Order: sequence, then C-alpha cells, then structure tokens
Amino acid sequence: MAFCGCRKPEPAVPPPVTPAPDAIVRLHWEGKRRLNLTAEAYYFTRIWDAPAAVRLQAQTFDKLATAPWRIHFGEALATQIPAGIVRPLLDDLVGEESYLEVRAPTNGPMELAFALHVNPSRAGIWQTNFGVAAQLFAGSAPVPNPAESGWVIRRTNAPNQVRLSRVGDWTLVGVGPENNQLYAEIAARLRQYSVPVPPGATNYWLDANVDLARVATTFHLKLPVLDAATAPKVTLLVNGDGGNVITRCQLDFPMALPVDLEPWTIPTALIHEPLTTFTAVRGFRPWLAASQWWQELPPGAVPNQAFFWGLSSGSTREYFAAPKTDAGPWMNQLTQQLLSKGNPWLSQRGYVSFDPLPTGDGVSWGRQANLLPFLKSVNTPAGAYIYAGLFPDTDGATNAPAPEGMIQDVLHRPNLLYYDWELTGSRLESWFYLSQLGREVSRHALLPNDSASAAWLGTLLPRLGTSATIISASGTNQLSLLRKSNFGLTAPELHLLADWLESPRFPLGLYSLLTPPASAPANSGQ
Repeated sequence: MAFCGCRKPEPAVPPPVTPAPDAIVRLHWEGKRRLNLTAEAYYFTRIWDAPAAVRLQAQTFDKLATAPWRIHFGEALATQIPAGIVRPLLDDLVGEESYLEVRAPTNGPMELAFALHVNPSRAGIWQTNFGVAAQLFAGSAPVPNPAESGWVIRRTNAPNQVRLSRVGDWTLVGVGPENNQLYAEIAARLRQYSVPVPPGATNYWLDANVDLARVATTFHLKLPVLDAATAPKVTLLVNGDGGNVITRCQLDFPMALPVDLEPWTIPTALIHEPLTTFTAVRGFRPWLAASQWWQELPPGAVPNQAFFWGLSSGSTREYFAAPKTDAGPWMNQLTQQLLSKGNPWLSQRGYVSFDPLPTGDGVSWGRQANLLPFLKSVNTPAGAYIYAGLFPDTDGATNAPAPEGMIQDVLHRPNLLYYDWELTGSRLESWFYLSQLGREVSRHALLPNDSASAAWLGTLLPRLGTSATIISASGTNQLSLLRKSNFGLTAPELHLLADWLESPRFPLGLYSLLTPPASAPANSGQ
C-alpha cells in the first residue's frame, strides 16, 4: 500500500565551492547554540555557560554596543546614540550560525556579504536595528525593498550600496557596489541549497581564511604586523573532542622565513620538578639581532634559543634561560651597564636600584622576601646560559629533573620552532599575582578582584587542565600551529584577554595601560 504525503523535499546537496582568488576574508562560525548540542563541544560550552562567563559576556557586549559610535563619532556624541541599537544583534552574532566573505578585486571595488541564520522574530530585529545603524554610518535612510523582504541604502561614495534581505531562514547583508556579485552568489546559494557554503568533511566550529596584507590595504589599516611585505595569509580551524578544543592554524608568508633550526640546547641542569609550564623556542636570531633594544645592549653572540619554565612551589617561581657562548663576559659588561646607566634611571623614578651579585656577574633587584628577580650567567654541562628568574632557585639540586618524555618530545620534532606545555589552571593563579604585581610596579590601577574579568579567571582555576602547543616550520615560508587545550587559550593569553576586556576604552587598549598611573613614592616598585 502506497502512501502519498506532503513532506517537504530535502534540499539539494550543495557542490564544493572553489574560493575566489580575490577573496581576502572567508569565515564560517557554527554558532554557540549549535555547539551546545554537540558532544564534541561539551566541556567547552560548559565553561562558557558558567555564571561568571555569562556576566563577562554581557559586560563585553554592553561595551561593544557603544563602540562603533565611540570610535567613529567620539565619546561625547556617542552618548546621544542608544546602545540598544547594536546590543541585541551581538547575541545573534555569537549564538547563531554565520558566514562572512569579503572580496577585493584588483581593478574593482570591495564586495562584502554576511549571512546569519536567525528565526523570523530575530530577523525583524536585524531588519530594523541594523537599518538604523547603517543609516548612521552611511548618511542615508534605508529604502524598503519588499521584493527581498528587506531594504537598500544607495550612496554616491564607496561603498555605493548597503542592503539587507531575507532569504529562506537566513538574513543576508551586502556591502559594496550596486552590482555586488558576491552578494548575488551567496543569495543564489541560499535559495538553492539553504546554506551559504557547503558543509566541510570535518565539522569545524570555526573555519577562517584571512589575507592580512590585503585586508590592511583594503580597509586602510596601518599596523606594523599588517605590512604588505611580511603579513601572512592565515588559515584557522577549530573543533573539539568533547573535553578539549583542538586549534589548527597555518600562516603562509609572502617571503621565505630566515629560520635557523640549530640543534636544541636544553638547560636540563636548571629545569626540574614540580613544573607547571615549560616553553622552548628557537630560530629567532635574525629578528633579535635586528631589534633596536638588543642593539643597545653590549655586543656579543646573539641567542637563537630560549626556554621558560615555572614551578608550582610559588607564584614567583618563574625562570628563563638562553644559551649563549659568551654568556660570562657578556653578562659582566651588561652588569656594569645596568649599574652605571640603569640605576640612575630607576632612582629618578623612585624605584630601588639593581644590586650586583656577590660574584659580580649579574644583578638582583628588590628587597621582598618572596620576590627577588635576578639575572646572571651560568655554566652547565650543556653549555653557558643567560639565566634569569623572579626568585632564586634553591631546590634545583634536590628535586626531580624535568620529565624525560617531555624533553624527548622536543628533541624528536625536526621542524619544531615553539613548544609549550602548561597546567593552565595552576598557571592562571600565578599569572594573576604576576599581572597585579606588574600593574603595581608600573603604577597603574590593580585589576579589581570583583571585576567581571577577575571573577571569570577565578572560576577557570579548577576547570582547566593541561594545554599543549607546537609551532613548526612546515615550509620555507609557512608556519603551522597545533594546540590541544580545554578552552583554546593558555594562561598568559587568558590574562591578556581579561586585561583587554576590562579596558576603559574597549575594544581599544588594555586596562593595564589605560588606567591612570598612581603617584611615584620614593624607592617604590618593590
């Protein structure tokens, strides 16, 4: 017996899309609402949904809601524009699936298309609120376009057109010339396949491709890291395995990288348990030699490797070592330079002076019992090193050495440039102390313990475990990053994020740099 039904036919499977050669940005975000239903994102979304994270997100969105007006019109005029115009749109940008593409043809105007998957009620908010926002920036009012369930703004200057339409379950925004081919392509794809881009073989939460140099040129951004001669093309892929976030990133540079992968010289005699972090990096000699601050130091061999590690036995047990064949003579010269030039500078600013170490080879700084930074040279069976720390290491000879497996993991990766392992929760606690100390020494306001960012960092302490990051030279002009972590960021990165989110001018600047400096009492700093 046959049954006839009225079931809606399944949409056709979209064919693969070859990226346009003039595309400078392609970004697909799965949307947090869908991640909440995905087993691969289980732990990540549980952390994101914690009350402290929700509070911080709300504070951040409140700031972002006024940011366009503050940046474009200035603080005074921005107060006259309701924050409610942009604020409800931000929830959708994070929560719902979206796709953004920007093209910059060589001999043509920039084209932008943005598709957002929202229900009809949210689509109505976008049609109204985004129209108001677009009018404020474009200087022209939207003209209703009933044929596309949207509106259009036409201008005499580029971009000549801003338009919004409703295509199936998607809200589509286009910015560019009157004949925006990119907008037309995305609209046609939505009508035929109900998706802006075909699903990939791997279900990435975030899939992004950005040509930084061309983005800088197209949007007239002037930043050193976006220099057209050196800025890379970036591919970023993020997904998870249920308990961890897996991050993959590839940087393709326009020139060969001057990387010298000399054999590792790990200071195993200095590194010991109980470790909370270990970082090894090499191949940076050309950049270090060219830097102005290095050229102001005494002449000598330029290091090509550096190692950083921290111990769980104290919040100030952080150390650094760099192999240097002339470490002893060079440190003698640097010691004299710090005492003769550094101490007058410190004294003029009310800081305590450097003290020479008893050996005369190196200095210490400060008077506190739990914090006594030092810098010196040291000879080990592996060679001579520049050695520094925030507190003298008194138990290196009695504690167990660094895990052999970790050391071998570094040694057996032939193209490895950067290796980082940490216990992120433990590191968060020590970094909070160090970041607050840095603000105090630089005479800026401490991050309030009851601030949204500080509270969020506090809730992360027991939730975050091991993080591991490796960066390799995967080609003469290519670097590849792979990271496995609970939340996608390391402890220093989380603190930098918190510092940025608390900036009084967010999204510009950092809290630690924009808060008013305190007065400078005599012999302060430690």
